[in-house]
Amino acid sequence: MRSEWIEDLLTLVQHPNFSQAAAARCVTQPAFSRRIQMLETWVGAELIDRRARPLRLTPAGERHAHEFREILNRLETLRAKIRSDASGIVEFRMATQHSLAITRLPSLIEALAQHVDEYRVEIAIRSNARDDCVDQFTRGEVDLMLCLEESDNLLKNRLPWAGRLPVGSEALVPVS
Repeated sequence: MRSEWIEDLLTLVQHPNFSQAAAARCVTQPAFSRRIQMLETWVGAELIDRRARPLRLTPAGERHAHEFREILNRLETLRAKIRSDASGIVEFRMATQHSLAITRLPSLIEALAQHVDEYRVEIAIRSNARDDCVDQFTRGEVDLMLCLEESDNLLKNRLPWAGRLPVGSEALVPVS
């Protein structure tokens, strides 16, 4: 079993079309289809209902899709820990909204640098729209998310499993 097969399956969940999913993974559609079939052979069950339009997961695939995502996240976390131990460098990926990358992020990075002595910290920052940041965090593509949260649209409702730490508040000021 190869981790790229799981990544392919999760991409197919996002893009319920073999051609679009293959393009997103930068492989040909026949190669992508073979990799999905190899994963299904390895698990011993169909995961994709190919008769449905648009494509969708079978009940077994639907029941276990989140576990595939968790496996990839745990594998990436293990890899990062081993690299950190071997190199003394802690790497993590962060998603943040464009405005916060300019206003809040520099001071957070500076505060982090003051509290980390034994490791060198490397941060990969992805600056996007709020919904894109939430999607990346949900899919496990980033380890940390910095975003704005409105009182009537709390992220804890969308991400009940995620820890939250408010780092400030903003005031909306009309200017004319």
